[in-house]
Amino acid sequence: MRYVSRSLGIVGLFILGAVLFSARADVLTWTAAGTGDWFVVDNWTNTTTPESTRIPADGDDAVIANAGATVLLTHSPAVLGSLLISNATLCFSNRDTLLSATNLTVETSGVLTCSGPFTNTAMSNRVNLACDTLFVAAGGAINVNDKGYAGGLAIGGDTWSAGHGPGGYIGAGGSYGGGGLPAISFGARYMTNLYGSATAPLDPGSGGGIYGSVVGKRGGHGSGAICITAVQVVVNGSISANS
Repeated sequence: MRYVSRSLGIVGLFILGAVLFSARADVLTWTAAGTGDWFVVDNWTNTTTPESTRIPADGDDAVIANAGATVLLTHSPAVLGSLLISNATLCFSNRDTLLSATNLTVETSGVLTCSGPFTNTAMSNRVNLACDTLFVAAGGAINVNDKGYAGGLAIGGDTWSAGHGPGGYIGAGGSYGGGGLPAISFGARYMTNLYGSATAPLDPGSGGGIYGSVVGKRGGHGSGAICITAVQVVVNGSISANS
């Protein structure tokens, strides 16, 4: 059994706390008959009460196990009894989206991630979980690598571009909780702006800058943000927020 908490130029936050949710009700299984949107009724089958066609409601058990499926979560769903995801990806969009469940299981080849990278001036997306028990099986992952602020975009000529985010600077490595590699020009060193905490990270990492001679090329993207509020966390797979 491995407990994994990685924080390299980024961002992951694990908070242990008591979370209580309602009792279980029906089991709803993802069928993806329509779009990849969590909130489309046709994408779910109620295996407990087939005549009840709906999306998961408070206390329900949701199962996503369609090989290669990607499910988009654009805002907070109902508070679930449980969620099991296997061989599929659940992608969070919108920084305020919160997935709440009594038990959350990420099985083999299951992935929780968020949309990104992004160029907004504030955090756009993150993985945000609240549960009593989080179990990440071997081969399962919560992964927001390179899902933070985007790297700077080369525009051509003798021009340096800054990475996006509060810690982006022209030609320099992006920062979060510590400085990125400085840009050096004619012997002078130019450092990125520092923001956030290395020991209690909350926000995405900033993107790296780039020299403009190769048009369309980008600097490295910052890593995304993970926030987990749980009573018990067991990780046999991986949780990563790297860049």
